[in-house]
Amino acid sequence: MMSASLAHIRSCIRRGPERRPPTWTTRYFRRRNPNAFSGCRPSITRHQRGFNAGFVGRAIDVLLEKPGRLPGQLVGRSPYLQAVQVMAPATLIGSVRRVTVTEVGSNSLFAALPEYENHTRAFAATGA
Repeated sequence: MMSASLAHIRSCIRRGPERRPPTWTTRYFRRRNPNAFSGCRPSITRHQRGFNAGFVGRAIDVLLEKPGRLPGQLVGRSPYLQAVQVMAPATLIGSVRRVTVTEVGSNSLFAALPEYENHTRAFAATGA
């Protein structure tokens, strides 16, 4: 699947057989042509949103890394390195927990811990 994505990006970059991107590094090419990937952005975003939407309602393991922006919120990473936001106590930082994905954001997933349902309800009752 990864090679298909790279092939798609490369096909978006190419303007014709006479103009091919440098093969040694993408960094060099981006420095010379910073707008090279702009035509692929809608396609990449559409695929990302479709991939993330497939997780709604599923239970996944998440490594809880740090506190989130809101009080009582933790941020973690899924096995696919997606950002996952969970309402849970800070004592769970550093642990891997199974969560159920409830919503999809623009660049992250929102999930709930079944065993800390009361923590989520108490936070929602405060109106924060």
